[in-house]
Amino acid sequence: MPYYLKLEPLSPLKSDVITLERLNTMMTLKIGGSGNLRQGEFWRSSVNDQEYKGFQVPARLQIGDLDHATGRKTSYHLIRIGDEIDLRGYDDAATSVDMTKEKPTLEQLKARFPPITDPEEIAHAERLFLSIYKRSIAHSPSLVSKEEKLKAIKPSGVSPEEVERFAILIGGDDPETLVFAAKLAAAAYHPWGFLQKTERIEGMSLNECRSFSWHSVLMHEHLADTNRIAIVDWKFGADEIGGVIARVSGHPFAFPGDTPSEEMGYDLLVRAQTLLMREGRALVMLGDEGDSIAFTIVPKRSLREVLRLGTELGLRPIGPEKKGLFQRIFS
Repeated sequence: MPYYLKLEPLSPLKSDVITLERLNTMMTLKIGGSGNLRQGEFWRSSVNDQEYKGFQVPARLQIGDLDHATGRKTSYHLIRIGDEIDLRGYDDAATSVDMTKEKPTLEQLKARFPPITDPEEIAHAERLFLSIYKRSIAHSPSLVSKEEKLKAIKPSGVSPEEVERFAILIGGDDPETLVFAAKLAAAAYHPWGFLQKTERIEGMSLNECRSFSWHSVLMHEHLADTNRIAIVDWKFGADEIGGVIARVSGHPFAFPGDTPSEEMGYDLLVRAQTLLMREGRALVMLGDEGDSIAFTIVPKRSLREVLRLGTELGLRPIGPEKKGLFQRIFS
């Protein structure tokens, strides 16, 4: 970390991109890392001014990127000194100073953390900072206004009546499911009002607002809590898949003893579709969740309508009648 004998910037930065306001905003996040950033980018901060063995260690933000093609790593320190920002680099090749054994000179400190004054270097630091700043802000719920969040939410364009009917076909017509179905229809038809009424908007980041879909409410709330929808990992074996199917169907279920041991996830669900249809029940895959697959089980008489509505609502359902047509390859 850069140490100072006197709290004076060696390369004071004058920039419309890296401003004191933005630097302070980044420091309020009090976190760091590389999540949600472009590949190779990282940042970390230290928000408190410190003193170490007679040296001043001001609050600072470190930003950097790694070019995986060339292996070149670039790192900058944005150091807050009063109302100024000192832009320093980091030279890994310079001799490191063991602070426990000796007191470094100003020249040694400058060699290790060189002042950045070259216009091209400053421009690179600005581009890197702006990239990290925008992505970090977009993932922080508290730093974006409600108005900005609401503007980022996209309409689904689906019929609320069809959404409500779809939820009832899967969950039944008990009072709790009927209430949920109406809520789900609101999430699909008017997500802006739904997220405000349920007070979810406050805890959502800008990126979460951009990607919000009523599908997440369908998959992860009431219907999941009541075992009408389940999500299984593509690597699950016969015992795990069989147990989940039994829970969702409400009936005992086990794969035959001659089921190939190498079958997993999707292939087992396809096998289960055939077995369940013989009993008058239909397993419908509703789509994948990353490396997982969501599914439900409905009476055979409801299959055609579930497939039709699911397709119209953008879920890409896979039922027994269409197995193999939309098979996904998980690897």
